[in-house]
Amino acid sequence: MQFMQISSLLETTVISAVLGIALTACVSTQQTEAIDNERLLAAAGFQMKLADTVAKLDHLKTLPQRKLVPHQKGSEVFYVYADATYCKCLYGGPEKAYSRYQQMAVNKSIEEMAVSYQQADNPMQAVDTMDWNLWHDWGPW
Repeated sequence: MQFMQISSLLETTVISAVLGIALTACVSTQQTEAIDNERLLAAAGFQMKLADTVAKLDHLKTLPQRKLVPHQKGSEVFYVYADATYCKCLYGGPEKAYSRYQQMAVNKSIEEMAVSYQQADNPMQAVDTMDWNLWHDWGPW
């Protein structure tokens, strides 16, 4: 009976440790993504304001988190990015900054895909192993 209790306790401990590690990895990835995105926002011309009071932090928590959301300010549209978890800050910028951000995000994605392709063991391997004779009935090019 006591062996079963120890075994059950050990099993519970192992499961808890595995879940804890997985959760830590997930949080770490989310934090890295948030930091990367916030750097991109700053580079695009968004201004960052710290939630340096309780009232600001409380308000920050009510906004959609880590998403660019349009808000009307007078006759202009401004985009706001709230992060109440990691930087405890608010990024804001006009449509011009939003357009720059979108372009920079696309360029970053293209660069990341190129790096990923270059880091492959042999990017031409798929071309080298293609048996064109097997797939013979191609149309005219």
